[in-house]
Amino acid sequence: MSSLSSRYSSTSLASKTLILLLLLKTSKKSITIPPLSLPPGGKTNLDEDESSPVEYIEHPLIKPNAIEARAFQVNIARRASQRSTLVVIPTGLGKTVIALMVIAETLRKRGPLILFLAPTKPLVEQHADTLKKFLLASPVVTFTGEVPPAERERKYRDAAVIVSTPQVIYNDLLAGRFNLQRVNLIVFDEAHRAVGNYAYVPIARRYLLERPEALSMGLTASPGWDEKKIIEVCTNLGIDHVEIRTRNDPDVKPYIQDLELTWVKVDVPEALRVVKNTLEELMRSYCMKMAQMGLIYNPKRTSTKELVEVGKRIRRMMAQGGKKHPPHLYHAASLHAQALKISHALELAETQGPGALFRYLDRLVEEAYSPSASKAAKAIVKNELFRRAYNLAEAIKDMDHPKVQAAINVVREQIEKKPDSRIILFSQYRDTASLLYERLSSLEEERIRPVRFVGQASRRGDKGLKQREQKEIVERFREGYYNVLIATSVAEEGLDIPSTDLVIFYEPVPSEIRTIQRRGRTGRTRMGRVVILITRETRDVAYFFSSIKKEKRMEAHLKRLKEALKQTTLLEDYTTTAGDLFLKSQQEKTSGEGERGGEEGVPSAFEGKEMVEGAGKVDTPGGEQLTLVDFVGDSKKSMTSPPPEEERVKGRWEKGGGLSPITSATDQKGKKEGGGPGGEEGEVESLVIWVDHRELSSPVAEHLRKLGTSPVPTTLPEGDYLLSEEVVVERKSAADFVSSLLDGRLFTQLKELRRSYPKPILVVEGDLEVAMRGVKDEALWGALSSIVVDLGVAVVRTLSPRETALFLAATLKRMSKKKGGPPPLRRKRGGMTVEEQKRFVLEGLPHISSSTAQRLLDEFGTLKGVFSASLEDLKRVKGIGDKKARDLYRLMNS
Repeated sequence: MSSLSSRYSSTSLASKTLILLLLLKTSKKSITIPPLSLPPGGKTNLDEDESSPVEYIEHPLIKPNAIEARAFQVNIARRASQRSTLVVIPTGLGKTVIALMVIAETLRKRGPLILFLAPTKPLVEQHADTLKKFLLASPVVTFTGEVPPAERERKYRDAAVIVSTPQVIYNDLLAGRFNLQRVNLIVFDEAHRAVGNYAYVPIARRYLLERPEALSMGLTASPGWDEKKIIEVCTNLGIDHVEIRTRNDPDVKPYIQDLELTWVKVDVPEALRVVKNTLEELMRSYCMKMAQMGLIYNPKRTSTKELVEVGKRIRRMMAQGGKKHPPHLYHAASLHAQALKISHALELAETQGPGALFRYLDRLVEEAYSPSASKAAKAIVKNELFRRAYNLAEAIKDMDHPKVQAAINVVREQIEKKPDSRIILFSQYRDTASLLYERLSSLEEERIRPVRFVGQASRRGDKGLKQREQKEIVERFREGYYNVLIATSVAEEGLDIPSTDLVIFYEPVPSEIRTIQRRGRTGRTRMGRVVILITRETRDVAYFFSSIKKEKRMEAHLKRLKEALKQTTLLEDYTTTAGDLFLKSQQEKTSGEGERGGEEGVPSAFEGKEMVEGAGKVDTPGGEQLTLVDFVGDSKKSMTSPPPEEERVKGRWEKGGGLSPITSATDQKGKKEGGGPGGEEGEVESLVIWVDHRELSSPVAEHLRKLGTSPVPTTLPEGDYLLSEEVVVERKSAADFVSSLLDGRLFTQLKELRRSYPKPILVVEGDLEVAMRGVKDEALWGALSSIVVDLGVAVVRTLSPRETALFLAATLKRMSKKKGGPPPLRRKRGGMTVEEQKRFVLEGLPHISSSTAQRLLDEFGTLKGVFSASLEDLKRVKGIGDKKARDLYRLMNS
């Protein structure tokens, strides 16, 4: 029997390691590790120990005897190492392991750099831990928003693998701190997010332009049921191949456990049904009015999806109508807003219970009596049917929905049957999660130990969990300190939740993606069970069947897409057994050129390799440790080998010559000396604009880059975009403009802007007429005239981020003939007292807010006292921890 961990009878492992080390030490250039084949009569580890059926992955850059070789994972990894691939497999079947194998093979054949992108910080840390544990290559670095830009810029130059959230990479691309010309592979985890304006999309677009021959890899358990969306994901990521596995595939079945799916049905209590009927009557009245306007076709059966479409239709009609809209459109928009609120109230009544419903209705009443209340909010609470529903809900607010007791019964039954069980109880709403926690906590004597698990965001009266607290809860759940995890959607994606015995859906969710992710939390290493709680004659039933239908449709679309791509690219059929995969003949390994990205004459490392300890890190005679970048990449010429004009610098490849599409301002200045391309001075692409960090992730910054300008991130005391020493631009959306006008912030902000810069500009972006609904025209035009005449601030109105970027670029171009260095980022401001001036100086230091600056002055009295303070003295100031103190001390003494 062939083995993935073959041992050679003729040559010892130590001898082979010695040969490899000699090769590494005698060559300053990188080498490709040759394939090691099984000699005639050679024995495998299984031959030596027939009681051990486990075969392990063998690769020069993967820790030996550490990862079980699963045929479907290896098959997928081989293909994904050769062409850009979307990998779709159920949660819990090892997407990260597949990514690890592809990363290792790409490093072996092409060398660094690899990007591994994940949407959340916990996922980033989870993937980084996996790579550091099993990948024999270094350094593997982690980037999140907490890593300072200067540190990231330094690590970009030396890293082998970077694991990061996409927004960090996107911001660094915009700022010119990084480009993709050295990147050989990008892994996009949770690839179904690669639609719309999500950061994956511009990163991938940029990658395809800069590195068209390099590899992309998408990982997801559920790309969605919509065929157009699946194709959009593939197109956005540059994917030309899809690998799909389901629990029913023959090469997956050996590695999965049985999954039992059941549902428990309950009835709506009579008292709650009365409230529900009242809300339905109110809902029908809104739908009838919208039907009379031609917006709804069947007012008796209007789904949430149809309501969303009605909103889109109204906005389109408003956009087509110019600046002045007919009154009936405003009325339609108000009716639509009220209908959406009642639709949500109905969902809470049907799926969550009286308590959650009453809290929501009470918030609507509170909103209606607030100063900034919309017309829709005021109208809805005046409605007699709403008042009746409110009073009825208040009377039964302490009643539990029958699903609460049903959930308790399911949990109790599982714990009685298997006391060491782990259970996840999913609820869509935090209020319900709190209620379930309260009810289950009272059952502690029955060995039920629940814990509430929510996201990091804090809401009114509900503080979120910090990441450290989330990790602690997950670890205690894994150890058994807690055995019931009551979780919101945060546990569906992005955290390393251990496999469980039972997953309970408090309510069905209509999204097939969320259903798959929830279900994937069980049945990984042992038999799993899923129980879905459903309220009869409610949207629970519709949501349940909707998710099933969408999931089946998704699988059908994926298979059809896979076949279409296969026919287009003439993919060959691969074997499906691990032994065949790893033990191809030597002739197959070395003949012909590989597919996209393969090196000439260099076979996959997944084909008959003997694992060599220490292949990723090698000690030199002098004790200096060589890392992957010291030996991978230049011994054989491949289609991705660096061109002759590139130089090897400090153990890494660095591009020489040519201006990157995004470079720093200083780089551009050097390249553009004497004019732009063709010698013309003042080309837009040679211009730099300073952008406040808060604006860097906006669509405006992306459009500016496309227009050829270079957005440089900074911290501006006032304004969002600094164009020159005199000109600064404050950008506000139409909604933000109206909000800040009503609460009084607007004029305060603009006064500060005018004090700091001689020529301030206010850009109001979006449909101002829509945002000003309910506000008199006189108030709008009075405010605008006051801004221009009294404050001396120019006002420019744009309809979209693209128009804003066009205006900024045009203004830059007009000013481009003016000479001079970069504008000061902190303006000298008149009219400040001595105390204000001292605080202003301190606010320019890193990590120092206005309150921290004041505390420093309170502690030390003078600027001299602050700048001469010791490290320990700085630590005593509230708000300055050890890291901040060290950074400040280093800066003030440099």
